Amino acid sequence: YGQSSSFLWRLARAYYDAHDLADSLEEKKVLADSGKEVGGEAVRLNPSCAESHQWYAIMCGLMAEYDTVQNRIKNGFIFKVAQLSWLERKVASTLFGEPPSATIQDALKNFQKVEDISPGYSKQNYVFLAKV
Repeated sequence: YGQSSSFLWRLARAYYDAHDLADSLEEKKVLADSGKEVGGEAVRLNPSCAESHQWYAIMCGLMAEYDTVQNRIKNGFIFKVAQLSWLERKVASTLFGEPPSATIQDALKNFQKVEDISPGYSKQNYVFLAKV
């Protein structure tokens, strides 16, 4: 199953569910990281699979919750970067010399890609589209 994008995006989704049920912070981090790796592999195996893109993006978002502001910016979590507070943007300016440039429009483009690949596939993607 390791070479099936269909299996792997479902496995990433299972890691997401397990993450929500985990008790310890360390366990949550491990599950989020594992899900991100699996989701990335699903995207690599089938770049035209909307489900793979969606679950990879969701797992990246989970990982962003455990990163420092500096790492969130470096790792390009566009949706999270676009939502940085004024204070976080000032810290980023201090660290990098300029504020992060990701916008809500950048995040919107990524979530719309899922919809373009597979229209109506996911209610959860609609939630992310509504958030942006």
